[in-house]
Amino acid sequence: MDIRSDRQKGLSYVELGRKYHMDPQTAKRYAESPQKPEYTLSEPKPIKMDPYKQIVDEWLEEAPYSALRILEKLREMGFDGGLQHRQSICEHKHTDSVSSERIPVVSSTV
Repeated sequence: MDIRSDRQKGLSYVELGRKYHMDPQTAKRYAESPQKPEYTLSEPKPIKMDPYKQIVDEWLEEAPYSALRILEKLREMGFDGGLQHRQSICEHKHTDSVSSERIPVVSSTV
């Protein structure tokens, strides 16, 4: 991205935003900054499910529990999270166990 040189060529902040797919205020901040901004990624935030992941993995090895059943079992252990945590784990486990080969889907129009 060479926003500063484009700004010196006479492009407006709105035009810069369109060209670089960003908000005009962001384009202005980049154009007026003396150097290229540097960003760092933060560490992933822990989720409520983290302490229970190993237990859930063991349950899933035993039997194909539904997300709702796993949530019930977790609540018996004191878990106070919602269903979305369990569903994300189930989806992750399901995609790990499925082979990389995909069966092509044929759709027909009537």
